[in-house]
Amino acid sequence: MEVVIISGSRLEVLKQIAKALAAQFGNDCEVVVHDLSRKHISNSIVYIENGHVTDRKEGGSPSRVVLDAMKHHSDNLQDHLAYLTRTDSGRILKSSTVFIKDDDGTPCYIFAINYDITNLLAFDSTIKSLTKCRDDEDSAADGPKRITHDVNELLDELIEQSVELVGVPVPFMAEAFKDADIVYPKSWAPFAAMEKRTDLYAKGDKAGIDALEKELLAQNALHKDWACTEELMSTTKDGKALYLHCLPADISGVSCEEGEVDGSVFDRYRDPLYKQASFKPYIIAAMIFLAKFENPQDILTKLEANKKARVYE
Repeated sequence: MEVVIISGSRLEVLKQIAKALAAQFGNDCEVVVHDLSRKHISNSIVYIENGHVTDRKEGGSPSRVVLDAMKHHSDNLQDHLAYLTRTDSGRILKSSTVFIKDDDGTPCYIFAINYDITNLLAFDSTIKSLTKCRDDEDSAADGPKRITHDVNELLDELIEQSVELVGVPVPFMAEAFKDADIVYPKSWAPFAAMEKRTDLYAKGDKAGIDALEKELLAQNALHKDWACTEELMSTTKDGKALYLHCLPADISGVSCEEGEVDGSVFDRYRDPLYKQASFKPYIIAAMIFLAKFENPQDILTKLEANKKARVYE
């Protein structure tokens, strides 16, 4: 489907359509307009309805799916309709991307729709479990791709490729624990809050940092049920799933009154936890190394050729 607007203000028409679609389909329907004529694609969003769906706003960037299309198929951009994406919080979206072209056939705007179907998937899963009479044949399908907020954000490709949908959306923690062999429940502040905190520290804004911490504590208070408890661990495979955490962890009854993991669970897995956490400095160093050098493999080859000892006693 190729969309070409011959006359009138393209942007104003797209805004009008976006507003109508959002009103028609409700708060779970995000509609975004990107301006491709902007100097920096990282702030291409010029209009957005229901931005809470992906936690984006005007001045934000396109999703990874759009960036990939523009990078690898810039000469022949095709609309991408009815595909799945996933937000940072694990919400599942049904998305469509339409490239709006000018009179010369050059893409000038992107019109994107992201509809949150997380609750519908949960409802669908429940209905299927009630009506299922025999095992269905498994069918292979590509997992949804995560929507990013920054063009320069480092994407962990290996994790993206290994994540598979298991029939129950990520937000439902109890279902994620059920019959699991390994659990890795790690609580993180929202990415936007982490960015804000970094800026505040760079500016030395102590009052701003204190205010942000109070804001995050109030947010955390809404999710006190998000914790790795003995009750949840008992629902894992044979009640013996391996508990992992990169540390430090907020331990209930130890480091805080109500944290992210029961003290008894943490203590039971103390040895493997400390061993796992010991790898973190090397992983961080590797990420910095990969971000610093354009051809990291060449740097490693040169270091090896120098045969200079890098371990000192």
